[in-house]
Amino acid sequence: MNYQILEAHCVFENDKLKEVAVLWDDKGSVRGTFLTNEYSLGYDVLGSGSEISPQLLKRAAGRGRYLDDKRKKKYFPGKRNWSR
Repeated sequence: MNYQILEAHCVFENDKLKEVAVLWDDKGSVRGTFLTNEYSLGYDVLGSGSEISPQLLKRAAGRGRYLDDKRKKKYFPGKRNWSR
């Protein structure tokens, strides 16, 4: 699937990437997914040497966990046409 990334939010801890959240277009609706450096069964994780790149953002869109309401409000405040 071709992910059209609309916006991204990156969190660092001790100069290392800890979490990447992305908003992406899903045929007119907005979806949000994220990757962290913590293992979660069935989802991709950030490696210790992960660097921000278009490929990483697309990976977060395709293989990350859906944003919960708390993360939606924290990273991407404002009204959006969320599909999940």
